Amino acid sequence: MPSREPTDCQNPCPLCLSDKVGMFHSSNQKKLQRIYLQCNICKLIFVPKKFHLSLQLETERYLTHNNNRNNQGYVDFLSRLWIELKPQLNVGAYGLDFGSGPGPVLAEIMMEEGFNIETYDPIFKPDKKSLETHYDFITCTETIEHFKEPKKSI
Repeated sequence: MPSREPTDCQNPCPLCLSDKVGMFHSSNQKKLQRIYLQCNICKLIFVPKKFHLSLQLETERYLTHNNNRNNQGYVDFLSRLWIELKPQLNVGAYGLDFGSGPGPVLAEIMMEEGFNIETYDPIFKPDKKSLETHYDFITCTETIEHFKEPKKSI
């Protein structure tokens, strides 16, 4: 069970700005050592700024992922979200897949079922025009935890 004891105020929550933040997880996976903190107020889990990667390093790491349509495990993972989300939407709803990656698998799944989907990814499809539109829904899978400024991004 993660410790929820407050840390020092050097790492306030980047979403609600509370200083009531505790240790959530310490990791050294994929040769990248960093900690994750959780806000005791809004429950956001975040990585402190000193552990943020440059855009180049973030891109290089992301390109090592196998997040594509040929990876059945990844398709199954995204399908679990879609199974829960689909009944909440009107047929043909217009959505945005924010952080769609180099291969927008979730968007493809939704489009195959008749939904209208735009994609945006700050690295692989940084077309800001898609952020100026009103949508019926927005998906953001495996992405929000990478927001360096979640309050601004959201």
